[in-house]
Amino acid sequence: MKRTKIEVEFTATTQPQTKQKRTFTLVSEGCKYYFNAQHLLMNIGAEARVFLDYLCEKMDGTKNTILINKELRWEFMYHFANITGRTTVPTDGSLTQYVSKFKKLGLIISATENSNGFYIVNPKYFYKGTEKARSTLIRALITTRIKKRVPIVALINTSEEEFFTAR
Repeated sequence: MKRTKIEVEFTATTQPQTKQKRTFTLVSEGCKYYFNAQHLLMNIGAEARVFLDYLCEKMDGTKNTILINKELRWEFMYHFANITGRTTVPTDGSLTQYVSKFKKLGLIISATENSNGFYIVNPKYFYKGTEKARSTLIRALITTRIKKRVPIVALINTSEEEFFTAR
């Protein structure tokens, strides 16, 4: 994970008031979250949201793809326990239910007709790369799905009927 070094210089507030310097690092890579997802995110709950954020961190940085299998779910459970210090973590069953909810809401979409756990985190709502690359990916996904007669409604801002009849 990329990190950025931050250096801060200040004068101590206690005696003696000497110049101090502190250095720390922050994560400098991440995922962009688009405002048009707010109406969906408010419906998933805090624990599911943390899992979705984890998927966004773990997804491929160019095509938003991710394999959501038992291994990834267990990695998340370990990560969740580690960062929260909690002994009670989401169950594998809960995470599987969250994946179903994400699919239903269009936050993730199947990468193939028989997804077998292979998904695309919807670039309409989340993306790691440039705006140009995001537009290119969304265009390619819509074009491919139209050719394969796979629903595109999760990728567009209208119904499919309106999309195909609009002039």
